[in-house]
Amino acid sequence: GRLTLATQLNIASNSLSGSIPSQFGYMTAVRRGGYNNNNYIDFVSLNSLSSAIPTQIGRMTAFRHTLNMCENWLSSSLPTQLGLLAKLEAVLGVDTNRLTLEIPTQLGNLNKITGGFFVYENLFSSSIPTELGNLMNMIFQFGINENQLVSTVPSELGRLSKMAHMFAMFSNSIPSAIPTELGKLSQMTDDFYLYRNLLSSAIPTQLGKLDQMTELFRLDENNLSSAIPTELGQLHSMARELALMTNLLSKAMPTELGSLVNMEYKFSLHTNLLSSAIPTELGCLTRMTSDFDLSQNSISSVIPTELGKLMRLSHGLTLSYNALSSAIPTELGNLNQMERIFFLAVNSLSSAIPTELGNLDQMASDFYLDSNALSS
Repeated sequence: GRLTLATQLNIASNSLSGSIPSQFGYMTAVRRGGYNNNNYIDFVSLNSLSSAIPTQIGRMTAFRHTLNMCENWLSSSLPTQLGLLAKLEAVLGVDTNRLTLEIPTQLGNLNKITGGFFVYENLFSSSIPTELGNLMNMIFQFGINENQLVSTVPSELGRLSKMAHMFAMFSNSIPSAIPTELGKLSQMTDDFYLYRNLLSSAIPTQLGKLDQMTELFRLDENNLSSAIPTELGQLHSMARELALMTNLLSKAMPTELGSLVNMEYKFSLHTNLLSSAIPTELGCLTRMTSDFDLSQNSISSVIPTELGKLMRLSHGLTLSYNALSSAIPTELGNLNQMERIFFLAVNSLSSAIPTELGNLDQMASDFYLDSNALSS
């Protein structure tokens, strides 16, 4: 605490235990943490520090760059005094600890932060503060995931319109609808994570405005219902992981999903209540290499011949546990890059197995046609 003229402080990545010294609060000239071995600015992270974060940290008002206290054993509530660090510009990191109770509303005062707001992997409960919508300069990594947050997703989070990477609130217990205002996060390119909550109601059509997204659009493992909005067909840049599975989505799949022609990996709509036919337009997803999964729905009618155009698929054509009928199209024999997971089981498919399936000579495992009405 006597180092009152020090401008950098870094005690990260040691084997320190006990509590963070309250005397740090006297080091009011500290502007940043110091560089660690990975050329990353750090403060007190990656230790075994425990107990509460001292309120005196709030006196370090000159702090500008990366206040990182992650990956310790810090407990109790997060001090409201951290909201006094209004000059902080890069990162606030208190993730991967044992912090409890509420995320302080005062953290909304840290509106100069651009790099990261990390409170994930703690034990925060109660609601998400609406004041977090004041972090309007945030560009990278907003992470409140893996807590015990409840109540609603604040519409004010739609103000974070500069966000480009990782908007994460997955693995909580949030039971509300997705606010339409999240459609204003139109600069997002990857890692839009709302999965594994209790989110309900329809997927907002406004999420179709996130048309810069290239990967990891995840709404899976919720209670979302009604039809998949046609506007999701506007996510033209999506290449990896459109994950809507394990919800209560119903009605027909929109033909507009055939516009996602850059999809390569994990087109996952399985375990819903989808009905009607598979749109022939899904045959336009010709860049798909793995995990095309429509299983465990109530999809009926025939398998479109157009799925034979997915000739880059090597892992995972999964249409099982539906109500598909009629013959297996001979065109599926064009999928000669398939190596494993060809699942058409548990449907109402009939007629003979087409000899063209013999062209799938790269198949090594998981070829299932059982529980249908196929004949010889």
